Amino acid sequence: MIVDVLMTSQTKPHLFYMLRNAIHTLRESESGIDFNVIVIESLMHTEAGQNETILYTETPYNCHRAVKSALHLLQNEWVAICNNDLIFYKFWLSEILAAHRARPDIVSFSPWNELRQWHPTCFPERQHINVGYRTGYEFCGWCIVIRRDVLLSMEMDERCDFWFSDNIFVDELRAKGLNHALVATSRVDHIQSQTNPQSTGMAKLAHLKYLAGKKKAGY
Repeated sequence: MIVDVLMTSQTKPHLFYMLRNAIHTLRESESGIDFNVIVIESLMHTEAGQNETILYTETPYNCHRAVKSALHLLQNEWVAICNNDLIFYKFWLSEILAAHRARPDIVSFSPWNELRQWHPTCFPERQHINVGYRTGYEFCGWCIVIRRDVLLSMEMDERCDFWFSDNIFVDELRAKGLNHALVATSRVDHIQSQTNPQSTGMAKLAHLKYLAGKKKAGY
């Protein structure tokens, strides 16, 4: 089985190791699944590894525009959209695919994040499949596993460049009646805020754009 992986990246030279480590742990995480890795890069030029494509996107960086620029390269039934600041653990994807077999009505998934005890604190009961649309809880924008046909049907509004892009994506899933779930037995840790440091001004502006678009869309 082959799964396409879109890894969005704004790699600064001193953080190059983070991108390579994410890809390394991804490839080591599954023995029966191969990954077709497409790195969508916006900051620095780098050589592609084995079974890896580097796609350079225009600047300024826009998360949804970057993902859409790579859609023509997708070849397989399942797609993982990932940040470059992740650590993948054994059989994380197998657990998500098993959850889909148990609940074929769910077409979009996120894995569990143990770093800083994030999900263990949010979901102390650790239910196996947690259906919902809350960003940072059931829906984790840093890692989304979604059926390719569903992804191709998404509009992915580009009004926000980075902050709140995950809100826009999950709002569209909900508006279309497409189920999303967090899978507690699938672990991918998010290092967080390494590529795009916190900026209060940028985040506030993105929030205003998000709210304006949400009101216009009617949800």
